[in-house]
Amino acid sequence: MLAQATTYKYLTFENTQGHKISLSVEDLTLDFCENIVRISNNEHTIGLEIADLAYMYFSGEVTAVDNVLNTDAPIDIYTVMGVSLGRYGSLTEAVDNVLAGTYVITNGYQSQTIVVK
Repeated sequence: MLAQATTYKYLTFENTQGHKISLSVEDLTLDFCENIVRISNNEHTIGLEIADLAYMYFSGEVTAVDNVLNTDAPIDIYTVMGVSLGRYGSLTEAVDNVLAGTYVITNGYQSQTIVVK
């Protein structure tokens, strides 16, 4: 299915607990696999459980941005070239164990780029 939202800049997802995340619609893709919807654009890739998704709507501005990842949960950290640097108990633990640079952190279906200074 092909859809266009030329007048809107963001697609916002709200879960059943009221948490929202808005992603730019530029190069946005949605893939459905079993009970997960995987949403990707040039900046982020997130995975949401379909059963936990309450609303999905287009917006002209960012209505809310929550952290893409739960930073207190275990995460995997990678270089931007895809080399695994290991699994850590939290984002704080990972940041304490890497040099300054740009990294990709993941937990499950979600990923986020971070900069460590």
